[in-house]
Amino acid sequence: MSEFTLCNYCSMEILKRRAKREDKKVVMRAKALSRSFPKGVDIHLVPKGKEATKQNWVAWFAELTNHCVC
Repeated sequence: MSEFTLCNYCSMEILKRRAKREDKKVVMRAKALSRSFPKGVDIHLVPKGKEATKQNWVAWFAELTNHCVC
């Protein structure tokens, strides 16, 4: 990882702040991207009362830690 790149934890924190600002919720769904990446998580910013769809997808993380690893 580049020294200028945020870790997934920090990126997720930014998405959480964005969701709060836009009055949305963060929805995480486990998803395999391909056979090369057998695990991962899709991140959606969903308006309250709506479902996660392709239109509100914002990110995919291969792994999401519980602390900063920048």
